Amino acid sequence: MLTKFHIFSGYFKYWDRVLCLDCDVLIQGDLNDAFDGMAEQFPAILFDGSSDGSIVHNWRHFDALHGDGPDAHPQLYEKMRAKYPHIDKQILTADVIFFSPETVPAGTVELLQSTAEEFIEANQGYVDQPVYNLVLYDKMEPIGKDFCTWWAFDDPGNRVESEARGWRGDENPAIIHYWNAFAPWTVKTPDAGAYFNHRLNRVCHEL
Repeated sequence: MLTKFHIFSGYFKYWDRVLCLDCDVLIQGDLNDAFDGMAEQFPAILFDGSSDGSIVHNWRHFDALHGDGPDAHPQLYEKMRAKYPHIDKQILTADVIFFSPETVPAGTVELLQSTAEEFIEANQGYVDQPVYNLVLYDKMEPIGKDFCTWWAFDDPGNRVESEARGWRGDENPAIIHYWNAFAPWTVKTPDAGAYFNHRLNRVCHEL
């Protein structure tokens, strides 16, 4: 977690733009074009906006997964709600982060670290994503699906116009975020993995 916070340190001031990717993403397009398109949202700090659920739900999820669960320390969540009243807002995921270092306020890393320590009882797995959404939320914006999306939106069966999901149906994002067993590089049965393995082969050998 603390290693990821380092992306907001002064070290990166020597670059105009920084893209941070988790290991479960697939690049299927021109990142130069994606960089230029995403940069139109600066000075916001861009996060993948494909996740469902609220910020507090994300905290509770990881609390139950790695710790004693939210029922073990309700007072901590009361403190969190009082300090960060936006915790019922939709969470933005940290698998893809894009920003301009010059727009990151001084002391951001220290603020992230102190917040992580303050609520460490509810984050025994040291997950960075919930902390980002507490501290940086007013500076964050979701990345548009023209540039980055969750794999399910890119599945052929879901490539349809959808006003509810904000999806035109003709997007071709450069960055696809997968998740665990759904990743095309994960071994599957021939039927279950056919499309995903075909897609990975196309991306690796044709683009």
